[in-house]
Amino acid sequence: PSPRSRSTSFVIADNIAKNHRNICVVGDPDQSVYAWRGADISNILDFEEQYNDATIVPLGRNFRSTGHIVATAAKLIEYNSQRKDKKLYTELEDGHMPTILSLEGEREEAEAITNEVLRLRGEGVLLKEMAVLYRVNALSRVLEDAFRTEGIPYVVARGTAFYARQEIKQALSYLRLLVNPKDDVAFIRIINTPTRGIGATSINKLEQLAQTYGLSMLDAISEVSKERGFTARSVTSMKKFATTCHQWQVDGRSEESLTAAGSLADLVERVVRESGLEQFYSKNAAEDDLERLENLEELISAASEFEERIEFEEDNPPTPLHMLFSFLEHVALVSDADAVDPENGAVTLMTLHAAKGLEFDFVAIAGLEEGLLPHERSLFDDTQMEEERRLCYVGITRARKHLLLTNTRRRTQRGMSNRTMGSRFIREMSGTSVHEEVAIEPWDIPDADPPSPCEQEITTGSVVRHKRFGVGKVQRIIRRTRGSTVTVHFDGGVKHLVLEYAKLELLPPNTSTGPNAIY
Repeated sequence: PSPRSRSTSFVIADNIAKNHRNICVVGDPDQSVYAWRGADISNILDFEEQYNDATIVPLGRNFRSTGHIVATAAKLIEYNSQRKDKKLYTELEDGHMPTILSLEGEREEAEAITNEVLRLRGEGVLLKEMAVLYRVNALSRVLEDAFRTEGIPYVVARGTAFYARQEIKQALSYLRLLVNPKDDVAFIRIINTPTRGIGATSINKLEQLAQTYGLSMLDAISEVSKERGFTARSVTSMKKFATTCHQWQVDGRSEESLTAAGSLADLVERVVRESGLEQFYSKNAAEDDLERLENLEELISAASEFEERIEFEEDNPPTPLHMLFSFLEHVALVSDADAVDPENGAVTLMTLHAAKGLEFDFVAIAGLEEGLLPHERSLFDDTQMEEERRLCYVGITRARKHLLLTNTRRRTQRGMSNRTMGSRFIREMSGTSVHEEVAIEPWDIPDADPPSPCEQEITTGSVVRHKRFGVGKVQRIIRRTRGSTVTVHFDGGVKHLVLEYAKLELLPPNTSTGPNAIY
């Protein structure tokens, strides 16, 4: 047998059957999507090498999906080389043609999906017979928002609603401690998350110290010392934690601080990064950790989106800390709304991996873009690319009657709107069996990205306006992959800002930057 095929399960089955060679194996290599969990597609592909006298019975008939859906799936999976060629067909009617819909952004994408859900519900399709699938867990946040806005019951199957996910609850605890330093529940959740060498014994001693002095646990850190029975490591870690939290508070509300936060997204991004959460989930290449990292980046996008929607007086903009308070109130309301009673049926939201083995009358697959589906980790690996194609195939074949595939021209990642490229899978499955529709007006599609004020126009010496700090002149820009830093001399002093989150407005070069500047 091929060395690749000698998995434990294969060896066990082979030993049971080696004398009588009476063995029956059923499998579909087109639906092998769990390589990251150890699933080995070669167990099926190499079976005939071990049992070269085996009778092969192709099972190409699809009993679930209508004709156009099966034809679309078949056309896509033909691009894979690691498979057993078989004719895919159905004896059901052709049915509705799958729709490939291209939209402007993730909000428009979510709205299009909810509109289709409402339309089909009006035609008698039950909500429990509808599902929205996505490759990346972080995509669920915008979809959840859209379903809540429309009042459509939904459930996140085999997963957790966005704001209830472990890493999001950890980040929100940091943010809650920022707006309320007396929140001991939030403090206990994060004081040793990620691990800082502060054990349960030290935390219990700190809690007793806080009760003795009538302080919050964060304030009680000022009283810890080796003389009070704390280890040197825990004292150092606690003091550093308190200093970091204090600096976040100062930067979130002060205009005097050199490192004052320029926006809500800037503040949230710094908390995610400087708390150690980002580094903690970046250390491992495991699928779960990468998903958590993507969710944290989506939280930054949520903060940026909230900031765009908030209304304030031009001459009295709120500080990032004030906006954070409102943002956390919004999150609390959203989290309460997550507890929808699905008794009368609910739309299912889930990842493509979780959807395997299920079926629905209507399926929408969101995010068919390069880097999402197929995932960015597969772009330069043919084996992983074939697994991504199988994953898309699995998603398509979950649909019985109606299939909607969506992508966007731009998508917000880490709080910034980025240009996207449509998935190669769209091109591969296009043809007579699908209907393609572009829901963007032609004049809304430029030949290239419009010049970004942050990246292309603002240079050293530029005159800019910030909604909090007023008019100033750029002294220095340091370009970095994760976010460029800009130093600006405002009337109130010099500020170091993250360029991507600062939302600076470029002004004419002759604009006054002195104390008499018109804001």
